[in-house]
Amino acid sequence: MPGQSADPQELFGSLSLSAIEADIDRLMSDKMSQLDGMLAGLEELVQRLEGEITNLEPPSDGAGIDPPRG
Repeated sequence: MPGQSADPQELFGSLSLSAIEADIDRLMSDKMSQLDGMLAGLEELVQRLEGEITNLEPPSDGAGIDPPRG
């Protein structure tokens, strides 16, 4: 009935702290897995872009590079 407030114990009495913590842990684990996948994708993208940039750079004429010592 509208206007009647529900008993909080009735609403939340079945919840336990351990159940809430388990739900939070599961959600955090899922999000971390998603982030790991995103990071792997970013690493692949960075490697691909670095390769493309290297291919676009003109060949070095050796200026500014120390000759091998030995």
